[in-house]
Amino acid sequence: LHMGKNDLLTFYDGDDLTAKILGQYSGSRPRFKLYTSMADVTIQFQSDPATNIYGYNNGFVVHFF
Repeated sequence: LHMGKNDLLTFYDGDDLTAKILGQYSGSRPRFKLYTSMADVTIQFQSDPATNIYGYNNGFVVHFF
């Protein structure tokens, strides 16, 4: 996971932002595992728009597959 030092990624164990927080991450991290108690997970990504990631100057880039 590659994020800027001012970016924050939060995982919630449920379908909204009031659910239990499974983890919060910022900066670069190796692969990690999270375990949920249900099928629903909410992911909140907060980005610093001034961060220059990979030369795009757009704040963040998401590759999902």
